[in-house]
Amino acid sequence: MKFRHVYHEDYNEYEIPLDVEYVTVCCDCGLTHREIYSIRKGRLFFMGRRDNRATGQYRRFIKNINTTKNNI
Repeated sequence: MKFRHVYHEDYNEYEIPLDVEYVTVCCDCGLTHREIYSIRKGRLFFMGRRDNRATGQYRRFIKNINTTKNNI
């Protein structure tokens, strides 16, 4: 069973499903990260790594979209 961690900050509440891999992409440069959150021994842990292959794929995709818009 996957548990969720509820995080409270400034009257906001965030619910993070645990042990699920998330993909985060920067909207400016397209840098892609893979992130995992988990609870071990009662503490919330975060692990993130840069995904160079996904970054290249995303940047090529955005480049193709921008050139297609200019040709229309």
